[in-house]
Amino acid sequence: MFKFVATITTSSSLLLCLAPSLHAQLVPDTSLPSPSIVTDTPGGQRITGGTQSGVNLFHSFREFAIPNETRAEFAGLEDVSGVAIERIFSRVTGDHVAKLDGTLATPENVSFYLIAPNGAVFGENARLEVGRDFVVTTGDRVTFDDGLSFGLETIGAASLLSVGVPVGLGLGSVGTGDIVNRSRSIDSLGSVVGLQVKAGQTMEFVGRDLQFEGGFATAIDGQINLTATDTIAVTNSGRVDVSGETGGTIVISASAFAYDR
Repeated sequence: MFKFVATITTSSSLLLCLAPSLHAQLVPDTSLPSPSIVTDTPGGQRITGGTQSGVNLFHSFREFAIPNETRAEFAGLEDVSGVAIERIFSRVTGDHVAKLDGTLATPENVSFYLIAPNGAVFGENARLEVGRDFVVTTGDRVTFDDGLSFGLETIGAASLLSVGVPVGLGLGSVGTGDIVNRSRSIDSLGSVVGLQVKAGQTMEFVGRDLQFEGGFATAIDGQINLTATDTIAVTNSGRVDVSGETGGTIVISASAFAYDR
């Protein structure tokens, strides 16, 4: 097993990619007690509903796609006790790859977890407007500190949704597809940043193969974790960047690592 940890300083970044084009939209399933509600907007779709458990909000979709020049905005909830959402978990239960070539947005101070066992493709125009951390996994579940999990294995066990903190991303027998990143979106200053989280936050990719095919991932002064059961490949001038005033950390774990600018 190849494992590499890099701490990036203010003036440096790790140059390290994803595939085909995208269409379709977000199509919820009915596997949760309170299913997701998708409403069309002039610029895309707004996602409300879902099932809240403590500070966690759970969504479940049969299809997950955000086309180019559209925006998928996930709303937060607050239950009757006044508990505000801190984390949104979205699983994809259908047979298709999750495809993102538009903007994925959450409320302020909310992290987003995407569980896509058949794989995830981030197109050239994919953009994140996530309040805190962003995690994408092609494993079959997210596990929590109270012993519960959320993923394909827990469909039909909705009454056991966790109120806890996620501690692991399961790469079991179900799914474990590839993650491909081709995002080269531009920030307000005209710089190519690709998939970007706010300064000091964490971005995590977990799958079978991780392919950065010219795609960028940016977490200024933050942390980016790349975990693959097989290969991580960075090609076509792809970049993973955590540089900033203090610098951040990149953690790589894979059976093989390939880098070709």
